[in-house]
Amino acid sequence: MIAYVIVGVIAVLAPVIGYFLGAVRMFTCFVGVFVGVFTAPMISAQIKGLLPKIKITDPFWQDFFGPGISFFIVLLVFFGISFAVHMVPSNYYRMRRDEVTRLKWNKVMQKAGVVMGLVTGLAVLIATSHLVSTFGYPAKLFPGSSQPKGFSSLTETQDGFDKVGLSQISGGLNKTPDEFYDLVETVATIYNNPSPAIKKRLTAYPPFLNKLKDDSFYKSIASDSSLKDVFSKKGDFTKIYSNQNVQNALKDMPIYQELEEIDLNDMKEFLKTGKSKKYSKNKVVGRWKLDSGQTTRECLSEMGTVSKSILPVVRKAFKDVDIVMTATLDGKFTSSITIPQTQIARYLSEQASQQRDRVKRNASDVRIIQRGNPDGDSFGGGGGQDFGDSYNPPPRMSQDMIDDYGLSGGAGGRGGGAASNSEAFQSNQAAQQELMRQRMRNNKSSDKVDPAGEIQRILAELGRNTSGTWEKQGYKYVLKFGNGRSLDGLVVDDELKIVDNMKKYVFYPDI
Repeated sequence: MIAYVIVGVIAVLAPVIGYFLGAVRMFTCFVGVFVGVFTAPMISAQIKGLLPKIKITDPFWQDFFGPGISFFIVLLVFFGISFAVHMVPSNYYRMRRDEVTRLKWNKVMQKAGVVMGLVTGLAVLIATSHLVSTFGYPAKLFPGSSQPKGFSSLTETQDGFDKVGLSQISGGLNKTPDEFYDLVETVATIYNNPSPAIKKRLTAYPPFLNKLKDDSFYKSIASDSSLKDVFSKKGDFTKIYSNQNVQNALKDMPIYQELEEIDLNDMKEFLKTGKSKKYSKNKVVGRWKLDSGQTTRECLSEMGTVSKSILPVVRKAFKDVDIVMTATLDGKFTSSITIPQTQIARYLSEQASQQRDRVKRNASDVRIIQRGNPDGDSFGGGGGQDFGDSYNPPPRMSQDMIDDYGLSGGAGGRGGGAASNSEAFQSNQAAQQELMRQRMRNNKSSDKVDPAGEIQRILAELGRNTSGTWEKQGYKYVLKFGNGRSLDGLVVDDELKIVDNMKKYVFYPDI
């Protein structure tokens, strides 16, 4: 509706103004329109500091109204100049020609002024459409849930100019490369798509892998929490536009040169399918995540000696370790390892609790056996003493317990003669005590191992030599580590399999 009002007002006023001003003055204003279109961006940069004084503080609206106000200022200047230009022919016909000729000249100027007014009005409409489309089109692609005041009017006006065909005409004035708008449309696709895979694939696109690793600008964009918040909540476009990193990209960074290196059509296809036709020759390029379910045993076998007391914790912890390998287009690869410290602490706590329970059970078993020895000569204590510690006598042993410890021997069998006095009983009891004694020694010696330190040692071993170079040799990829070690890699059925002798480490695409 707003676009139709603007078109209607200019269509009516432009010929009327042209009639009264005349062709010379309207032609001068027409020249001012062209000068204003090309000089407004430069002038707006100079007056931007004045805009907050008229309550325009948002960077988006400053960049929108700045060129508009600058264009209007240039147009006013040329409007004033037009009167000076008009004085030359006017004085000539008034001073040197007869009255009839002067009146005819005035009539011609008025009629030509109507035509020139319509032409100038059309030029103003095209310039206005150019400004509105430049900001309205990208904003329309990001329909945020809480757009600021005036935003809907801007996008509505842009739609109106599209319908009347002005946007197509004003597109010739736009010097912004088409690649930029293709990128904006791609980012809008990510913004409007709820699938987390789409957002993740953007960072996994092969050309971006190097940028995110080495380029501080790309890293700052990827780690910008405010941008992530806008995309996750579908915030309004002005928050994206006013973001400092985005502003740096639009003004200070050579973003257009960067875009020339990117095949946006290939990138769009990669976002949809996770596959790139342009970079399919080097299938190893990408981000790969370790499939711990298939490779835990192989990796543990390379860790060296692992204390048996914490081996269950190591197995649990290793399955929670996140290992991602990134191979880039420049023939390099790196690996990142994320260690879940919270889970490891929980596993260690559970392991310590189980260890304490085993120690208690072993001590209880020894006491039960020693209680049956009236001589008390096994551990150097008196009768009924366990390591010199007194305890309350346990309840009478059941017949099943007697059988379990071989106390029913002798001639009597179950319920037979005085087994406690037999030589067989003494030998059996000594063997049982020695067994329990060894178990307690093992438990006590295992307490000397620092489980947390042992876990960190193993994981630190895993993290060594996590970078190097890769090169393609026939059907395989050779990974060369920093210490000179080389491993062969194969990409089969979207899986990267790194072979080390008889071991095989399996990775799947992290996209």
